[in-house]
Amino acid sequence: FPGYKYIVTSGGNERDYIEGHIAPLIEKVYGVYKNAKLKSDGTFQLSYDSKNLVKFKTLLGLPLGKKDDIKIPKSILGSNFFLDFLRGLMDTDGCLCFLRRRKTVWYYPQLSITSKSKPLILQVDSLLRKSGFKTSVSLDGKTSVINGKVCFISRVEMNGKENLLRWIRLIGFSNPKNIRKFEEWKIKGFIEKQHASGEIWTPGP
Repeated sequence: FPGYKYIVTSGGNERDYIEGHIAPLIEKVYGVYKNAKLKSDGTFQLSYDSKNLVKFKTLLGLPLGKKDDIKIPKSILGSNFFLDFLRGLMDTDGCLCFLRRRKTVWYYPQLSITSKSKPLILQVDSLLRKSGFKTSVSLDGKTSVINGKVCFISRVEMNGKENLLRWIRLIGFSNPKNIRKFEEWKIKGFIEKQHASGEIWTPGP
């Protein structure tokens, strides 16, 4: 891996969470310091020039390069930390949104995690079901065309109040965006549309 560079990339709207939570966590655990950059395509990137960090990640079972078929490392699957893993995955690759479902307000909770890796989503679905969640999965769904290439993602969803309250009780959120949404919903029973930041997603037929 040339230069031994470890990179974390997110949407620009996640900058506060990445700089305020992920970067300090990496610094605390690994003792390395970030180079932060807002890129011209609107994404926000942390990069770390650390040979030891890259080698440690590969020892955990995380592949170098593209992560299109990444799987959950066995060290996590066989440990007591899989709920912590799910919280981190939701904070970075998941979404808490609210649907109207024939009402005038956005009240019906939906948790979802998306990835280009179908094996990862199937593993996540298995962990969630074992933890008592009711889930649905869609695999290899076409989402967009990027640089002339069709992008496919897989997705696991947990719909309804029961799933959301179970998530809060067992796992919780670290991303302030999701915490704010949950707190608003808990107080009012619905969420204002403008607070969803374009993340409200309505399933197709």
